[in-house]
Amino acid sequence: MDASSADTQAFWRLHALDFHRSEAVLHRIGDPAVLRAAPFWDHRVAPLAIETRHEPLQLALTRYRVGAHSHPAGLILHNALCGSTLMAKALSHPGKRLVAREPKAMTDLADFRRHGHALWQDRSARQRLMDFTLTQTGASPVNGETAILKLTNSDTPLAADILDAFPDMKVIFLYSGLEDFLLSVMARGLQGAVFIRQLLDVLAFENEPVAKVSQKAAMKMTDLEAATLVWRSQMERTFALAERFGPRLRTLNARDFLKDPARGAEAARCHLDPDGPPCPGAADAVYRRHSKDGQRDYSAQRRSAERSALRDRHAGDLFRISGWAETLKLDRRLPAHDPAPLLDAG
Repeated sequence: MDASSADTQAFWRLHALDFHRSEAVLHRIGDPAVLRAAPFWDHRVAPLAIETRHEPLQLALTRYRVGAHSHPAGLILHNALCGSTLMAKALSHPGKRLVAREPKAMTDLADFRRHGHALWQDRSARQRLMDFTLTQTGASPVNGETAILKLTNSDTPLAADILDAFPDMKVIFLYSGLEDFLLSVMARGLQGAVFIRQLLDVLAFENEPVAKVSQKAAMKMTDLEAATLVWRSQMERTFALAERFGPRLRTLNARDFLKDPARGAEAARCHLDPDGPPCPGAADAVYRRHSKDGQRDYSAQRRSAERSALRDRHAGDLFRISGWAETLKLDRRLPAHDPAPLLDAG
């Protein structure tokens, strides 16, 4: 199939992995253009399927031929609330580059790892399961279309296993600094507080750096303290990945990205898909619409103004938490400088 028919033909893709039934859940997508436009490919894209098929996972893996499909070229990791949805949309290029945005199958794969599914315990089966999940999650209606997977931040513990299994895969880590992360959490009110508590539980279960703090102590924390703990844990873990995997992983501060998203997206494209087509220029509509709500106009200037108003409103809270944050250390110290900056990578 060529690029001209990219968004006109129905196709099958892996939607989910059922842990308890050990099944693969496949969806037949009737309108690929609608799927491409969806901000998230989790349970919210299920209504897009015109047909659903359940297959025993062992049978699906037996039929699957390792090496017969191209695995994704790269991963987008992030620490949440940092512009990663905009990054994914800017990288998308129908017919040439498909960006799967936080697909449910990858979250399910993280659960297979997290809860020790039998297929994950066996090294050979684990490799086949990862190969199957990554290639079928990034399945495209276009032959030769490059796939990139954007993971949800609770799936990031998978990254080391994926990078070990696929030595040519590259990664972008898009992150907010502590103040920007806290402001984004506060902007979401109760929803932001609930999100942080849920993520705190997931990271503690994973024995991530956050697990150094007892559950009892975490329960007594304020929402901003819990958010700071989550931020710190994610930064420690991902900067450790940057040190381990060297030039394969590049980091990008969300503040730099959102000042000039076209420049940041193109730098990410050069790292993840160097032979692919360029990202849209700065004047493109993708940068002038809210990334999660395409009906709303948005811009770097508007975001900056909103952020300044938030900072003024919460100046006292930010001052108090910054002192506490300076004393917080879990497994390791954070480096004084970003260890693998994308925009300085050449």
